[in-house]
Amino acid sequence: MPAFSYQGFDQAGKAISGRVSVSNLDELENLLARQNIILTAATLLKSSISSNSRQEKVVSQSATTLKSPSRKRKVSDAMAADILSNLATMCKAGVPFVESLEAVLAIYDKPVIVENIRQVRDRIVSGASLSEAMAGAKDLFPDMVAEMLHVAESGGKLEVALFNSANYLARSADLRRKVINAMLYPMVMLAVSSMVVAAMIVFVLPKFGDVFTKMHAEIPPITRMMLNAGVAFNSHPLASIFIILVSLVALVLVGRSELGNALVGAIVAKTPGLGDLVMKLALSRSLQSISVLLLSNVSLVDALAHGAKVSGSQSLEQALNRTVGMVQEGSTLSSACAETKAFPAMVVQIIGVGERTGQLGSMLGTCAEKLERETDERLKSLVSILEPLMIVVMGVVIGAITMSIVTPIYSTIQNIH
Repeated sequence: MPAFSYQGFDQAGKAISGRVSVSNLDELENLLARQNIILTAATLLKSSISSNSRQEKVVSQSATTLKSPSRKRKVSDAMAADILSNLATMCKAGVPFVESLEAVLAIYDKPVIVENIRQVRDRIVSGASLSEAMAGAKDLFPDMVAEMLHVAESGGKLEVALFNSANYLARSADLRRKVINAMLYPMVMLAVSSMVVAAMIVFVLPKFGDVFTKMHAEIPPITRMMLNAGVAFNSHPLASIFIILVSLVALVLVGRSELGNALVGAIVAKTPGLGDLVMKLALSRSLQSISVLLLSNVSLVDALAHGAKVSGSQSLEQALNRTVGMVQEGSTLSSACAETKAFPAMVVQIIGVGERTGQLGSMLGTCAEKLERETDERLKSLVSILEPLMIVVMGVVIGAITMSIVTPIYSTIQNIH
């Protein structure tokens, strides 16, 4: 009869491993379920050297995947949080993890989710640990999920790690949604005003060109520039559209480059009001991830390194990476953060209190929530200012174009008189 080695968790959340002889994987799951053990990994033991080599190769490949750099995921944080929440609920109910994955496959029909969940299931059945299997699903889960599950395998509760991961991703998705919703109205206003200006330059101004010529009107430089742009577009529409598209693509590529990010970040940081808001958003995201990892018993150095990766701010990422080096050299986190001068005094004080009381993870979580509330209120205030400001700017631009049309006509009439 075939033999399986297995890993799992008992009702108290203690990690358990063992070896049992059963006919197949289903029988193993049923046997462990009767013993109230949640199965997380199972390996079919074979006597042949080739099988063992193949097995070691699978585990080695999974371990390599865990250390691979993160990339942009194809599944949103909200969807990943929902998947993790479902897995946590089923694990808490005592459902074997492989069966939980099968249930997820039945719930979701998005190809990228189905493909990644199947890969996770196959890796677990092939002998990889749960954290190694989840680390391979790069399109589905961020690296921190695998890190938290790796700690849970060493003695933590699996469902707690899954719930914490789900809560973190849900909060990240909620914060991103708030920012997008706050900027939606100003962006729509900007798009509408840009289209109105373009329509006036392309379709309205050229019709006055012949009038200005017949009247021998003195055309101001700004009017002539816009008039030439409109005539050029009407004369060569395809070439003009191509140039505009190429310029937009080039602008996007430059903005996404390292130099472009640094330049945009420097401009935003020096913009009154906006720079402080962006820094608080980045700091809130980093502190939230660090808090979740520390509460899941991930080491402080690893938590700080992950917090730097998810910050989204180059200056904050550099500051957190410096704190990692100082903490490794024996410095306290609060003194390291104070030395970088990138963290508000309030955050440094809260970190110091957390270190003295042994509640660093929960204190960082409280600090992240406070920063989220502040940024939410600041966003609402900023939008309330931007709305009338965009209307005024739109009116000024359209008024300037109108004046550029009226001014030559008025000057000509004055000369006739």
